[in-house]
Amino acid sequence: MQYYYAIFRQTRECIEVDFPDIEGCTTLGIDMEDAYIMAEEVLNEFTMAAARFIPRKLTYEEIKNQMDDEDIIIMMVPVRVTVWDEYNGEDGKVWS
Repeated sequence: MQYYYAIFRQTRECIEVDFPDIEGCTTLGIDMEDAYIMAEEVLNEFTMAAARFIPRKLTYEEIKNQMDDEDIIIMMVPVRVTVWDEYNGEDGKVWS
């Protein structure tokens, strides 16, 4: 299963979510559970639209070192297998 790092940042109104490896892939939630669900949804939409796995560029340590904000949570969010099942070729291989 493919995973991407997401940065969860608490604001006064919500929890913002950003995927540093995928430009423009952001969302928000009213609480942590909602933010994680929304993160899964937006990640899967982005990867389906790209029609491929987007290579991860940054490690956890690199992301953490780039963040000045101590009030963040970095989590891995999975790409659902069913997303890629829809795009399997006749040879059974998921393209990358």
